[in-house]
Amino acid sequence: MILAALASLPGRPLEQVLRALRPQVDALHVLLSPVYGVVPAYCDELCDVVLMPTIDPGSGGKFAWARTWQGLYFACDDDILYPPDYVARVTEQIGRWDGRAAVSCWGRTYPAQPRDFWDWLGEGSYRPAVPQGRWVNHLGTGALAFDTALNVPDCWPTHNEEEIDFNVWAQHERLPLWLMARPADWPARIPVDPAAPTLFKQAKATAFAARNAGLAEIGRNGGWQVFRCASS
Repeated sequence: MILAALASLPGRPLEQVLRALRPQVDALHVLLSPVYGVVPAYCDELCDVVLMPTIDPGSGGKFAWARTWQGLYFACDDDILYPPDYVARVTEQIGRWDGRAAVSCWGRTYPAQPRDFWDWLGEGSYRPAVPQGRWVNHLGTGALAFDTALNVPDCWPTHNEEEIDFNVWAQHERLPLWLMARPADWPARIPVDPAAPTLFKQAKATAFAARNAGLAEIGRNGGWQVFRCASS
């Protein structure tokens, strides 16, 4: 069984994202920011579960069902156009490692003691192609999937910083992280109003303080490592 889960703010291309994912999964769950006020009609049409809590958990809401779902879990973003073969191709990669690794289309490798958020080794952007899959120590959570047998936490303490929190957790758990091979811009971001607020802009405004703190915490405690699965 396959679940895709999202968290969303108003003004995002959520309907387009949901319609792209709906044919590919067994269940589709969405957590709406309370700023929505009302549940859009298309959510009732396309989603199996819609939540709109009074306290906004932020983008970490995409993990809201990670401990209750049994099967494959796809954490998705509300501004990404997931291609028609997205779930099938990522599922194949999870199976390649017998569910023992988390898999993403986006990732990078940090040195053992990174200086800051930008201090990664090799390519780390989501846009260029990844010609060959490789083991990394930091995955992007907008194109992330895993078997829930890994017991990924269902919530993260730092508001809108679930990506660094996930990767810090993965380091503590010594969890292998697989960056899969993919074409350029696969999946691709859907353009949004350049003037609209984004989580990246918010993080940049605070000099990526939360992300840098997470990087430093692992740097002080053994350093960032790349864990691998033995070939299945």
